Amino acid sequence: MGYKQKVLEFDIAQIEAYQKSYKGKKRSELKDSDFLFPENRSFPIVSPQDVRDAISNFGRMGGNMSYDAFIKKLYQKAKSKGQDFVEAIPEKTRKEHKLS
Repeated sequence: MGYKQKVLEFDIAQIEAYQKSYKGKKRSELKDSDFLFPENRSFPIVSPQDVRDAISNFGRMGGNMSYDAFIKKLYQKAKSKGQDFVEAIPEKTRKEHKLS
């Protein structure tokens, strides 16, 4: 009787997401105000890269929010964080959703 060897494959992005920190803080250490949706602490926005990540992860979000409403909410959060955050929203997306 032979032994079966199991090989685990990990996607690098999954590992990085698991290990991601936010300006040196763990997700659990962030303030509610650091999240796009503070009521369920989803979509942390601590750096401009988090804005880009939020856009690319919209499809994973549960609920009935439209993409347009999501982008507008994200834009308001980005504005409150600074110009670098606003510029993280692709120019094409800003134009399509009439964000200024």
